[in-house]
Amino acid sequence: MRRRFPKAIVAGYEQLIPTLDFIDADDRHVLAAAVHCRAQFIVTENLKHFPTEILVHHGIEAITADDFLCRTHNHSPASAYSVLVRMQTGYTSPPLPPPLFVQDLINKKLPRLAEIYRKKQMELWRDAARGSSGRLP
Repeated sequence: MRRRFPKAIVAGYEQLIPTLDFIDADDRHVLAAAVHCRAQFIVTENLKHFPTEILVHHGIEAITADDFLCRTHNHSPASAYSVLVRMQTGYTSPPLPPPLFVQDLINKKLPRLAEIYRKKQMELWRDAARGSSGRLP
């Protein structure tokens, strides 16, 4: 992560860790970093370790990766879709056609994002099939 997304690295939160004794010791550093940088979200598949009743006091919400990516898509659909296309076309060994990319997203616990991509692919296919007549063949 340091190499790919260096701005995501948070420092200076360590003094907060001991004050967060109401959550699991293995997760305190995550909440401390989120509080320190005033994050809106903690993205995790382990929602039970970040109870809403605790996070609400810090103005933070724990959400899954699927929720986060769907929210990102809803905020900027065209940009998010272009990233998905780049991801899908980046599979070269072996190539991953759209239906298999959808299944790959589902396998990675991103079912809602997979459905967004599938619907957009179907929409584009219908538009291409209609051609200039505006009707399906």
